[in-house]
Amino acid sequence: MLEELKEHYYQATCFDFGSDYKLIPIFQSTDQWQLGNVPAEFVTTLKVSIDCCKIDFDAAIEKPSPFCGCHRASRGLDMFSCCDPGYNRTSKMHRIKLLADLQTLFDFKIGTKICIKINVIEASNGNLGELTYALDTVIPIILPTLQRLSQVGYVVKVILAELAPPSRTRSFKLVVDGSTATLEA
Repeated sequence: MLEELKEHYYQATCFDFGSDYKLIPIFQSTDQWQLGNVPAEFVTTLKVSIDCCKIDFDAAIEKPSPFCGCHRASRGLDMFSCCDPGYNRTSKMHRIKLLADLQTLFDFKIGTKICIKINVIEASNGNLGELTYALDTVIPIILPTLQRLSQVGYVVKVILAELAPPSRTRSFKLVVDGSTATLEA
């Protein structure tokens, strides 16, 4: 009976890890009820987030993008500037670390529904620069991992969302199906 309750709990719950990827391996391997099974064997739905403002996607690029911290700061969207002497660019997660963190998703059972939410800074006044940056920079970096997840049998959905007041938040869905990725509004 307890085994069935545990299975139902893991299968009926959507586990949202946000952008705290270090929790995923701990969660996957912790048998909190000591019944001999780990959550990774039962979970069917999970969510993770990629906060673009916390990841250094431009680390290998000599010239920072117009959407790096300093340009966002000049538009009043960010509290720090990578052009300021006191700004520590290494405080941001490197994109290689993000890709390594996304690999932990392969440890869930095949068929798991995975929703990846890509958060960008608010694109106010019709300025879609942040969304374009995410499409041009972030998606190409993570797309091979998303395609591999899809090809192996995971159901992958990517949502591109602005960090804006809830009344103005817009979301776009990137659907990865095998080798094809399509953007839906």
